[in-house]
Amino acid sequence: MSAFGTRFVAVVLTVVMLASGYPGDAAVATSNEPVTVNVGSASRSVLPTVNGNRDYLTSVPDPFEPFDPGVFVPQWDQGPVAVGNGANESHWVRDDLRVTAMAIEAPDSESIVVLVAADLYMLLENDLDVLRAQVTARPELASVADRLEIVVGVTHTHHGPDPISLDPDRQVNQMWFDLMLSEMSDAISDAVTTRTPATLVSATGQHWFGAANFRDPRVIDPSMNVLQAIATNGEVIATAVQWTGHPEMTLGMRPEIEGKLDLTAQCAAAALPLDPCTAAGRYFTADYPGQMRQHITERVGGEFLYFIGALGGMVSPHRTIWPATDVTGLGDHYTPPVGAVLPGTGTTTARDFARAAIIGDMAGAAALEILAEVGTPLTDATVDVRHETFVTRLTNMGFRVLLRTDDDGRPFLGNSVTPLLNCPDAPADLTTCVDDGGEMVSDELVTDLLGVKIRKGDFVSPSITHVRLGRIGMLFVPGELQPHLVAGLPADFGPSYYDPSSAERHTPASQLTIPGYLMALSTDAEPWFVGIAQGALGYVMPIDDWRVLCIADELLAGACQVLKALGHIDYPDALSGARCKQITENPATLESVPEGQLRLAVDYSCRYGQALGQARGHYEETNAVGWDIAADLHAAVQRLLGTTSSAQRNPSFVGYWQGKRGIPPSRPGGLTVTPNADGATVGWKAVAGAVSYRVEVFPSGEVIYLPPSQRTHTITGADAGQVVGLRVSARAADWLRSPAVASTAVVVGLPPAGFDDIPVGRWFGPAVDWARDANITTGISGTNNFAPSRAITRAEIVTMLWRQAGRPEPEAPAAFDDVPPGTFYSDAVAWAAEQGITTGIKGTNNFAPMRNTTRAEIVTLLWRAAGRPEPLTPPPFVDVPDGVFFADAATWALRTDITSGVGDGSRFEPGRNASRAETITFFYRAIVGKGDT
Repeated sequence: MSAFGTRFVAVVLTVVMLASGYPGDAAVATSNEPVTVNVGSASRSVLPTVNGNRDYLTSVPDPFEPFDPGVFVPQWDQGPVAVGNGANESHWVRDDLRVTAMAIEAPDSESIVVLVAADLYMLLENDLDVLRAQVTARPELASVADRLEIVVGVTHTHHGPDPISLDPDRQVNQMWFDLMLSEMSDAISDAVTTRTPATLVSATGQHWFGAANFRDPRVIDPSMNVLQAIATNGEVIATAVQWTGHPEMTLGMRPEIEGKLDLTAQCAAAALPLDPCTAAGRYFTADYPGQMRQHITERVGGEFLYFIGALGGMVSPHRTIWPATDVTGLGDHYTPPVGAVLPGTGTTTARDFARAAIIGDMAGAAALEILAEVGTPLTDATVDVRHETFVTRLTNMGFRVLLRTDDDGRPFLGNSVTPLLNCPDAPADLTTCVDDGGEMVSDELVTDLLGVKIRKGDFVSPSITHVRLGRIGMLFVPGELQPHLVAGLPADFGPSYYDPSSAERHTPASQLTIPGYLMALSTDAEPWFVGIAQGALGYVMPIDDWRVLCIADELLAGACQVLKALGHIDYPDALSGARCKQITENPATLESVPEGQLRLAVDYSCRYGQALGQARGHYEETNAVGWDIAADLHAAVQRLLGTTSSAQRNPSFVGYWQGKRGIPPSRPGGLTVTPNADGATVGWKAVAGAVSYRVEVFPSGEVIYLPPSQRTHTITGADAGQVVGLRVSARAADWLRSPAVASTAVVVGLPPAGFDDIPVGRWFGPAVDWARDANITTGISGTNNFAPSRAITRAEIVTMLWRQAGRPEPEAPAAFDDVPPGTFYSDAVAWAAEQGITTGIKGTNNFAPMRNTTRAEIVTLLWRAAGRPEPLTPPPFVDVPDGVFFADAATWALRTDITSGVGDGSRFEPGRNASRAETITFFYRAIVGKGDT
């Protein structure tokens, strides 16, 4: 059993005990009984359709294939659909994007809380109001419509259908947007109407893997929160996870270059430019949250919701990563352990699809591990939802341009008109401001330059939401906040939290102030912070670190340098947010600037600089609402939660970042391995403050807790040649905040005969031995490895079939355009085509030899090679519809004991890429007629 399989068992055992009222170990013990609530969950795809369906999803690539942009779609039913942070037209689908709803109702609660997570870039608050109106108008929800509290967050995937359009030259595709709202409404309705008694189990921990902050101060908040709903029969209804990291793992990647793909025919079919022909920015993917969903739902079932955290510091999982195995693990989360295999191009910081899959896989495993370690049932049935609307200045002229409407009344930003306010009196609040009614006015610069009007309103009125579920408090905020605005400035905050190469571009640590941090305002035992929720406001930075571009040089060459020398601007290329705030609120302060071009330059910089460009190292300001947003939002959270704090430093927050810390704290180090007669002894250095050490043995999954005085463990009883490993965690008094691990691998005894990477006793061992002895496979070229977990390519499987048939000479060379003569597979492909075993890729003259092969394709090739025998009964698998091209093959494979299906045997998983181990086992059973089923 794999490490993650072991974790899955641990999770199931834990949640079953909790649901049954058993206390479990000391970490999850409670003196109160778990409370029963009613929970329902459902999900829908939000992708556009082809011929009224999304059947194309059956052909998506393997998640760990690094470069394939996905299924090619020449045209959508809805017409051109833009990518959220990409091109105006999309034509490839890498994986599914979904919206998931979880409805929670406590006994005697006035509200039914519906948490909604959508694989989208952003959604605006006014568009969410349209969704809520649709939901509450549904007949099946009439009896509960006035009780529904629908709270929506997005995963912020940068490669989803565009729901807002930040491009002034395009608008949102109305047909797709209506379809998306309908799918969201359906998911919410199903979640509400399927409520059933359940227990809620929650946990909090940390996960650092890949984490990085690319904007000073480089603070990282690695908090990970998990909530799981378990029905009374022990089945998982839904799992929700909150963690932080931009889903932008392939942003800017050109897969046809990195992967050396030829997309010319696809570009021509979509009428895309052929020079260059590129899939960059034209594909849909849920990024790493999609793989988190797959990892978690495959192991525990139910639905999955992902909520993003603090992102405004350009926080992304773009540090060193690697695919963890049973024995390599995650180590210190920053340094690849010995034996780790690098993904994709071989670089640990590559931007490719394999990276997204690894990040998602590891984050999903971490969430389940945290839940298994410290998951505790909720014993308080409190369900409370509160909202707070506040007013803040819209200083970004670019947003006022985008928020204009066309002749039909449609906006250029979002899908419905965003309310804006004019606030003639101070203080600006809902009592002193008036709605601009969508009115547009001329602007002395914008209208002359662009020929368009702008919205009259220059204030916005966003809302924040707090959801309390017993001890859990979820704060939903419509913006991308920098981590220190949420978790606070670290206790030892100073210059070391700045990148030395860019520190001069930002306010020095000694001068930086913030209005306070949000977690200091929470009184909840388990606080969640969810960003880009209930709407979108762009980036949120404290006014102390704002830079507004000086545009004076556009009016008069060298003017910015002159203004800086005279003290009228604050930086060589920018004004401070505080100066622009003062000028905006008191124009008389401009009188200190010499009248004429220089005064006009300062005035225009504050009014237009944010929209016209960025000061050096200050991209975020160009996509922010305004310089007051951090202070106004903090004040609104104070009112919402009824607490007051202006604390800036968080004494319990370490604020890790890759340059300062390098590794998380409390990591057992100095691992040593001493071989003995039948195993090995592993030792490690002491960790200050440790109260125990947790030792996990792989692949057995055994978990041992040792006192702090004992820092060794001996591995015995392993098979000769077996690769085993230890994962050691230091459990300190505050170990929930520092569950870092160290791992090592040990090879016990002599290596087995055959391939080096096939240990004795593996389920696919007999098949691999047979194939090697029969010269059907020689393993990976240049090594003595078979690579059992690697996906098999079409060239490899056809070559195996050809070798098993005796390597017959084909009558003619392969006729496929992408099968050149002289390759190891050219004769095999030519023979397979002559025998009718393969016909190539539908609609092309290509064979796609390097493309990974799905389980459906594997059994179909084997079935054709066997002479296409007629199966006796219809397909028995729930995911193999009658009439699909592989239906007869899958049925034949089941009836001949080539496969017994997946899980309980009801599913075949035809679209999943087949590993080399699976393929050779299918092959062995088909040819020899032996083996476990």
